[in-house]
Amino acid sequence: MQDLIPRVLIADDEVGFRNIVKKALPAFQVFEAENGKIAFDLIHSEKLDLVITYIKMPVMAVSGYADAEDVEKHNFAAFLDRPVNLQQFQLLVETLLSQKQQPAIS
Repeated sequence: MQDLIPRVLIADDEVGFRNIVKKALPAFQVFEAENGKIAFDLIHSEKLDLVITYIKMPVMAVSGYADAEDVEKHNFAAFLDRPVNLQQFQLLVETLLSQKQQPAIS
């Protein structure tokens, strides 16, 4: 039964944002990573359906401002600017998971 619950990793150095994502996705099992190293380890140790990450993270992440060209280079399935509209975010997550992909959202 546990395999039916979508497993999502939120990789963001801001605990407040991670908490918002967890509250916005109550039907999902949400894993958290506060830096790139922890996210990397979780990606390799857990079967995840979706990875949501912030581009400007400490330890193993892109730093500085990311523009549309940078985003295209990383081949993300989607990109959202902050502040995030929660309804738009929830709809995007549901859409991506319904496509049976394992994308990353930044």
